[in-house]
Amino acid sequence: ATLTGTGTYGVYLNQKDNIIIRNCNVLNYASSVYLYGSNNLIQDSNFSKDGAKSGNGIYIYARSNGEESNDNNIIRIDASNRAQGINFIGYNSGWRGSFRRNTILDSNFNNNSYGLKHDAGSRLYDFNISNNNIFNASSYAIDLYSNNTSGASTNHTITPDNNLYGST
Repeated sequence: ATLTGTGTYGVYLNQKDNIIIRNCNVLNYASSVYLYGSNNLIQDSNFSKDGAKSGNGIYIYARSNGEESNDNNIIRIDASNRAQGINFIGYNSGWRGSFRRNTILDSNFNNNSYGLKHDAGSRLYDFNISNNNIFNASSYAIDLYSNNTSGASTNHTITPDNNLYGST
């Protein structure tokens, strides 16, 4: 299926679990997929944007303080020409959410500002990032930074089969 538009979200899932997004082209939205407190599988899909880099291929937001967005499996996607290919946000006005056991495999993130981006105030645990192509990221290919006073970023597996070219 193909969804092409210029609105805020192509696919919006609010606290929905066990949803499969497969074989979809969700193009040119500000954020192609928005997951709010959801745990899902996203596979074999394209979330790219024409024109200037902006928005997110996939925007994953933890619900509230102490809650987690876990077990998102993102496999064989293309999220190119974006500000962020995938953006993990879990911090807002003093509360901190967490992301645990998220897997990102066999995907392409080309010509983005960030391939994978994390908000420094939330917590990331146990990520598996394997066999991805992240080309020409103008800021960082993979940014899993967390400042040590408010967040954590630990126990990740980032395998050497990730291809990072022309990225900082």
